[in-house]
Amino acid sequence: MSFTSLINEVREMLEQELSRLDVMMDRYTKPKKKANGKVIPAKIPKDILTQLIIADPTTRQPEGPRDEGEIQKVGKYVQWIIKQWLGLQQKAQEEYPYDPKPTSPFQGKFKQLQDLFLEDLYKTTEDLVKFDRFKSQIDASKRDINKITSTDELYDLTKDFSLEKATTSKAEQKAQRKREEVDYLYDGDRWEVVVPKTKAVSCDMAGAPLTRWCTASDNWNYYERYSGQGPLYMIRDKKDIVSSGGKGVGEPRPKYQFHFPSNQYMDPDDRSVNLEQLLQDGGELSELKQFFKHEFAKALNKDFGDQVQINYPNDQVSRFIGLYGFDEFFDKLPQSLKRFDFEKGSRGYNRGDEQDLPATPLHPKVLNFPNLEVLHIEGLLSELPEDINRLQNLMFISIPNNPELTTLPESLADLPALQVLNIRNNPKLKIGPRVQAMIDSGEVTVVQ
Repeated sequence: MSFTSLINEVREMLEQELSRLDVMMDRYTKPKKKANGKVIPAKIPKDILTQLIIADPTTRQPEGPRDEGEIQKVGKYVQWIIKQWLGLQQKAQEEYPYDPKPTSPFQGKFKQLQDLFLEDLYKTTEDLVKFDRFKSQIDASKRDINKITSTDELYDLTKDFSLEKATTSKAEQKAQRKREEVDYLYDGDRWEVVVPKTKAVSCDMAGAPLTRWCTASDNWNYYERYSGQGPLYMIRDKKDIVSSGGKGVGEPRPKYQFHFPSNQYMDPDDRSVNLEQLLQDGGELSELKQFFKHEFAKALNKDFGDQVQINYPNDQVSRFIGLYGFDEFFDKLPQSLKRFDFEKGSRGYNRGDEQDLPATPLHPKVLNFPNLEVLHIEGLLSELPEDINRLQNLMFISIPNNPELTTLPESLADLPALQVLNIRNNPKLKIGPRVQAMIDSGEVTVVQ
């Protein structure tokens, strides 16, 4: 073959690869107009699709950083990466019903999943490198990338493979670590809490293979971003000392990382955990419950105004209540309070199992707000107090979906301003004669 023929063949191959990229760009980044004139928005923004293509380690680019330069060849894993990206909408719908409004809970969750996916994209690249290199050692049923359903499954299949061996000894690791670059905040029976003050020491204490945290990665590190917002608490297990692996040898093994400003609480595999379950009495981290109280209490340092709405477990105030009770919360509310809403949701909880709250009587401090006009408690209530008639300005009582609520106080009939009583979906509830008479007379509209 002549040199000219070889050049022409190479040029033709490159044109084929670029045409494939053009087809991909056209398919995913351009709006489509249907025959009826309706325009279907683009599936993926162009800059995002470029990131997804570059994340494939088999994608070919000119020399230089992987996030720069033109794409010469689309890698063989790109379609799989795109599939994971497009699947985020369905994942969000597992927690919230689809809602196109930008401010809806669904859109908030969808945006959170997309941000985390892009933030962790370098991990997917690293896992694909391992998958490509060690494919022959993976179970035969999973050697086709299309048989792998998620980035988490890809990680599980490849986490035990190492691309490089540790080259530093325990003594060298200790010599490199500067103790003044770490805040040692808690030293308990089993756990210690530290805050690395530099990216280098974060990598040294919790880098791969000990954890998968993006704040401790040697190559793609988000330490500066997160530490600038607030402390990155590293919770280490004093009963599990690192004996090998090239990172943190001789030190307690990092077990969790908590970052309260971004509402992220991660295990070593960088998967979300239920913080309340860990900290509650009997939980694995119960000895740290009081230590972290100040972080939860920050949610109480605001002006609540005369209307308070709590959506457990989807806001920080409710999480404080779940761990530390209602007392301090009610002490923060103004005496002018007119409306109090507490709703225990049933959807989603920060990528973790939902923390449950036991049914409980109405907290007595609610009766200390004489201006209260609206009381709404859902999914929590077991009993209303007999002296609820102290709240003489109550106009609306809404107590639906409280399966442990069995009776209503007869003193409800002594509330002169009461107009509406919502008692829907309370299967055990029995109504006494005075309250029933008030309903029958039409003095109060009942919803049931």
